[in-house]
Amino acid sequence: GDAGDGAGRLEATFRHKDGRRVDVELGIKRKATGRIVVVVRDVSARMLLERERAGQRARLETVLRVLPVGLALGEAPSGKLVLANAELERIWGRKAAAPSIADYSVFEGYWPDGRPVARQEWPMARAILNGETVSPVEIHIVGADGVRRITEHGAAPVRDAAGAVVAAVVTAVDVTDRRGIEQELRNALAFRDQILNVLAHDLRQPLSVIATSARLLLRKEGLEKHAAVLSRQIRNADRMERMIRDLLDYARARGGSTIPIQRSRVHLPEIVRQAVEAIETLHPDRKVNIEVDGDCTGEFDADRMQQVFGNLLGNAAAYGVKGSLIDVVLRDRGEAIECTVHNLGEPIAPERLPTIFEPFRRGTSGANPQGLGLGLFIVHQIVGAHGGAVMVTSSKDAGTTFNMVVPKS
Repeated sequence: GDAGDGAGRLEATFRHKDGRRVDVELGIKRKATGRIVVVVRDVSARMLLERERAGQRARLETVLRVLPVGLALGEAPSGKLVLANAELERIWGRKAAAPSIADYSVFEGYWPDGRPVARQEWPMARAILNGETVSPVEIHIVGADGVRRITEHGAAPVRDAAGAVVAAVVTAVDVTDRRGIEQELRNALAFRDQILNVLAHDLRQPLSVIATSARLLLRKEGLEKHAAVLSRQIRNADRMERMIRDLLDYARARGGSTIPIQRSRVHLPEIVRQAVEAIETLHPDRKVNIEVDGDCTGEFDADRMQQVFGNLLGNAAAYGVKGSLIDVVLRDRGEAIECTVHNLGEPIAPERLPTIFEPFRRGTSGANPQGLGLGLFIVHQIVGAHGGAVMVTSSKDAGTTFNMVVPKS
């Protein structure tokens, strides 16, 4: 068979008479009498285990080579790096080699605040020394190639059957490009919001002049034949005013501020009736049925709640079946008031329901060309500022129902 010598022993493979391969270890022992005895030990089980381990390591190394995540294995308790894949070496621009935790100082890394990462602070060291499972943390590194990268490092200990830490695995992900893209997106959004804010403020004053002038002309004698044109001009100016107000509210919310509210004693059914009058003026083919159960009086911001009902009714009028009733129900629940706005029409697709209150979203494919997609977002913000909640259900048979509950104070 095949044989190889080691320190004081020989390893060989023989073939048994039944055809099996047998791994043996041959040793030479000298007796006191001077005779030499050859000792043969069957080591088939041990050699099989070693071959299995070698195969497992080869498979592991193959997997590590193709992983898009940097990965390394360190021994405990020394912290010696015994295995690292190509992605980790690409990130660091060097071979990932360190015989101990004390040698981790060769890796140059900084926390986001600029403080250097100490040797014992590296996730691999924490996993080995303290048995920690370290969730990915942001570390800015400088590779051997001089390139500065933003990375996320995480680590986990490997324990034996008794629970002792015998090794640790560290992962490293290069997020430099992703963070750059994220920052560019944040800058673009901030610039967009700034432009929206400026436009909304600058448009509001001339629009107010147009609407006021049209109202004055409408009351002037001798201009009756122009009443229809002036009324249409006023309606469109009012619609633009609401759109500008939505833009300002959106810009405020994007800036991290909540929509301000000023509470006063308000009879909510009266607010609803005012919103209904405005909607029926804009949509003369739509009728609204109002049902009130209880007193429904509380501490609310009257203007903001009229904005809520105006947006909900406008949404129902725009997407509901033309000629059908829009139902509004107010119920006094003691500490809060519950309101539902229901309309029949094309249902909101199930996949759109989770994002229906996000800005620039629309519930159905029949987009409202007169809206910005901010109405429901503003509703959600105002109701939230009052400490309430709003939700929606929609189906082909039952129609669409917005339900909100707002505390009285």
